[in-house]
Amino acid sequence: MGGLNCKPVFDYKNNCAVVVEPVQFLQGSSIAIYRDGSTIEDAAGIALETCSQRNGRECKVNYSNCTRPLLQQ
Repeated sequence: MGGLNCKPVFDYKNNCAVVVEPVQFLQGSSIAIYRDGSTIEDAAGIALETCSQRNGRECKVNYSNCTRPLLQQ
């Protein structure tokens, strides 16, 4: 991940998000998965399964975070 000419591909508000990619990253043939959910565990569970299916190999969570709750009256 990273490089020149980067641009946002995913944003999240009032929830959690993860970025998952293969443990063995192969340039040009690895697909990173971005997923949001109500908890990091929820998002990671779905993203890890999707990543493994799409890449055919074990994946890991590379980034996880939750935003602060936005309460509206």
